[in-house]
Amino acid sequence: MKEDWKIRHLGFIVSDMDRAIGHYKSPGIATVGPELPIAQSPDGSKLRVRFAQVGSIVLEFFQPFEGESMQLKFLRKHGDGIQHMAFAVSNIDDEVNKLLGRGIKLVFRGDMPTGTRIAYLDTSEIADFLIELVQPVGKNHLANMLTTAEERQKNKNWEIHHLGFIVSDIDKAIELYKSLGVATIGRELPVVQSRKGAKLKARFVQIGSLILEFFQPIEGEDMQSEFFRKHGAGIQHIGFTVADLDAEADALAKNNVKLLSRIDYPTGTHIAYFDTAKIGDVLIELIQPSDKDFLASVLKPA
Repeated sequence: MKEDWKIRHLGFIVSDMDRAIGHYKSPGIATVGPELPIAQSPDGSKLRVRFAQVGSIVLEFFQPFEGESMQLKFLRKHGDGIQHMAFAVSNIDDEVNKLLGRGIKLVFRGDMPTGTRIAYLDTSEIADFLIELVQPVGKNHLANMLTTAEERQKNKNWEIHHLGFIVSDIDKAIELYKSLGVATIGRELPVVQSRKGAKLKARFVQIGSLILEFFQPIEGEDMQSEFFRKHGAGIQHIGFTVADLDAEADALAKNNVKLLSRIDYPTGTHIAYFDTAKIGDVLIELIQPSDKDFLASVLKPA
């Protein structure tokens, strides 16, 4: 497991920035940063950019509006959705060179005016989904793009745990992430049957503290197969651990966020999915684990 890759943010492409920001801000799910100046990408295309924070994870929203950017191409093909995940690293040159040596292609790299260095790596083989590496300058280099210190105190006490990734070929997905050389690959699991009777293949990968929960729909209809039919392969939910699921569910209900389903496992772990699908059909899952290592058995190296 790559301990020095720390999840930093998720890149979310949207067709309507104001609608997306309102969707996460109005029910109190996110604290939202100010409107930023128009960003211009290296190819000359222009984008609106804005940041929001949900628990411990930052969402970086992009709205393409001029030029043929990679964000616009993603939007045309998939609609609103999460297009990349970014990890902070201590030495970006070393990490990029290792990945290039493993056959991973570099999409773009550059230095920001602040001194922060970034690189996008092509992991789009299983979905139009990239990995970004960031060598930041300063611990709080994103703070001024998020909110005031007072607003940041209002962030929910949700800790990012995993991303739910729907794919058409789980074996191909596992091979891709294995080839990065930075992930712990979990063992192969029996076919999972949902409450609606749909059947799915499932497998887990861990990079740093972040878990990728892969699902491949194979039979029947469920939220995973519905997502895949609408968007193709991609991120379908964001999972957070919480200390008190009942309290969090009550707070969301008071803000009109609908509970979609809940499972109380015999082990003492409780999970619930909430309807935040208005933007990109991306749901929020909250998990109250019975202990910190409740996924340890499925994350034992394959």
